[in-house]
Amino acid sequence: MERKSILIVERGPKMRGALATLFSESGYETAAVATCAEALAELKQKSFDVVVTEVDLDGPSGFDVVRSAREINPQLAVIVLTAAEDVSYAIEALRVGANDFFIKQRDGIDDLKAAVARASRAPARTSGDGAASVSEDLLADIDELNEGFLKNMIALDKEVSDLRDQIAGGPGGDADDSYRVLVVDDEEIILNVLEDLLTGEGMAVKSVGSAEEAVDMLAKERFHLVVTDKNLPKMTGLELIRHLKTQYNGIEAIMITGYASMESAVQALDYGAAGYLLKPFSDIRIILDKIAEVRKRQTDRTKARRYFESFKKRNEQFLERYRAIKTRIASAGGE
Repeated sequence: MERKSILIVERGPKMRGALATLFSESGYETAAVATCAEALAELKQKSFDVVVTEVDLDGPSGFDVVRSAREINPQLAVIVLTAAEDVSYAIEALRVGANDFFIKQRDGIDDLKAAVARASRAPARTSGDGAASVSEDLLADIDELNEGFLKNMIALDKEVSDLRDQIAGGPGGDADDSYRVLVVDDEEIILNVLEDLLTGEGMAVKSVGSAEEAVDMLAKERFHLVVTDKNLPKMTGLELIRHLKTQYNGIEAIMITGYASMESAVQALDYGAAGYLLKPFSDIRIILDKIAEVRKRQTDRTKARRYFESFKKRNEQFLERYRAIKTRIASAGGE
C-alpha cells in the first residue's frame, strides 16, 4: 500500500521538527519547510496528499499557502494551524479552501492526526462558489459565531469599565462594603491614633494588643489589611505576617518598625508584607499614603481577577460552539 505524503509548513523549528517526527512515525512520507515560498517549491516538485500549514509565517501567510496550493493541485487537502484564538482565522481558512483548522492551545495531537487522516482520503474542497465549497449554512454559522464573540468582547470591556466604579469600596466587596483594617500593637496610644485616623478616612477598624489576639480575630472576621507592630510580646509581628500570608489569600500586611530596625523592614517584605511604616511617625499622611498604595494594588488585582473570570466563562461558551462547528466539518469530511 502506497504511503500517504504530507507537507508541514511551520515557522518554528521545534514545532516543525515535532510535527515532522509525529507524522513520520505515523507512517506518512513527510517533508517540512518554514515559509510559503519553500512550500510552493516543494509542491511544484512533488505531489502531496495533505498540507498542514501554520497561519503566521515569515513573509506570505498560511492563507497564501492554501490559495497557492489549490492553484497547483486542486485535489490537495489542506489543514490550517494557528496559535491565535481568533474566529476570523477559522472563517478565512475555510473561505480560501482549507479542509479544517486547528487552534494549537486547544486542539490535541490526536485530533490533528485524525483530521489529517480524514483529509487525506476526503474529496477535495475549493474556495468560492464551487460545488465542493463549504456549505453556505456552515459559513453563516461561523460568521454568527464570530459576530457573537466580538459582541462578547465589547460587553466584557464594558464590564471592566463598570468594575472601576463597583469595587471602589475595596477588594472583594461591593461599593458600600467598607475597607476593613486590623491594627495590632501593644502600645495603646498607637492603637488609638491609628484607629482614629483610619476611621476618619471611612475605613472599618478593629484593634488588638497582641499577635495571638489578631490570629483569633482573623479566624472570625474578614479583613483587607493588617497593620502590625514588629515588636509584640510572645508572637512577633513578623511571625504574624508569616501566618497571615500562609493562611489567608488576598489579605495584605503592613509592618510598623523603628528607624533603627531597617533589617526587620526588609525581612517583613521577604515574608510577604506589602510595605512598612517607620516610627515615630514624622507625618501622619505617610500612613494614609502607604495604605492607599496597598489598597490600589489590591483593587487592581481584584479587577484583573474578575476580568479573567468573566473572560474565561465567555471563552468557554465560544469554544463549545467552536467544537460543535468542527464536529460538523469532521462529519461532512467523513461522508
